[in-house]
Amino acid sequence: MAATSQPSDWATLAVLTERLYDLHGQLEAAEADSKMAEIYALEDAIAATEAERERLVRQLQHRLTEETAA
Repeated sequence: MAATSQPSDWATLAVLTERLYDLHGQLEAAEADSKMAEIYALEDAIAATEAERERLVRQLQHRLTEETAA
């Protein structure tokens, strides 16, 4: 099985992406209600989720590059 086709990596990417959509929706609701503590917590959660998602995307891109070069 090729490294890029590992379902767990792609499933994880999908979960992280869905989580970001959910967090952004929660953030919009918190901003509408001016819930400052919740806004800050959601912004932190969004930043952490984005960082993890970007790390995984870079890892998958690296695998694709290696396979293309092989």
